[in-house]
Amino acid sequence: MGNVGKKIKATAGFGAAMATVYTAPELSADIVGLNFNPGAVGFTSSSTVTTVRMNTPGREIASFAAYNTISWKAFSVGQSQVSSWATAGVGDVLNPVNNFGNATSSIYRAFDATGTIYVGFKVDGNVGWFSANLGGDGGAVTFNGGQFGNAGESVTVGVQVPEPSAFGLSLLALGAVGLRRRRAANK
Repeated sequence: MGNVGKKIKATAGFGAAMATVYTAPELSADIVGLNFNPGAVGFTSSSTVTTVRMNTPGREIASFAAYNTISWKAFSVGQSQVSSWATAGVGDVLNPVNNFGNATSSIYRAFDATGTIYVGFKVDGNVGWFSANLGGDGGAVTFNGGQFGNAGESVTVGVQVPEPSAFGLSLLALGAVGLRRRRAANK
């Protein structure tokens, strides 16, 4: 019987450790993922503009113009909701206190640019970032996602924080394993 108590205690200890890991400040439920509509901007031979909408689960936070032409690949914002934006580097920490770039700036790359670009932005006093694959000569610009701090959190460019639902499911699964072990030990 003394062994059973130790097993339960170890399971509870592991669960408590996992709960501590999942409640770290940088794993805040207020940092949410971004998605884009459209998710890619195809190549055009003229200066056709595509409006790209940045969304969090439940709401649109901003939109910007994207060009993918024989002259350049460009992102341009003149929307009143974006107070600042600029290119950013992986690992840069963006916080609501600092501005980067300005709301009327455009980000240009050559028409044959390849690789990934990261853009930091500020909307309604909150910050976020997104990444886009530039697609090369004639390739589509594809938006890979990003993050947005809904309640004044700082975000780290290039670091994806899993959605809170993933943590909840992990904790639920961990609790089920502990309960199963406890029941098996009591038999």
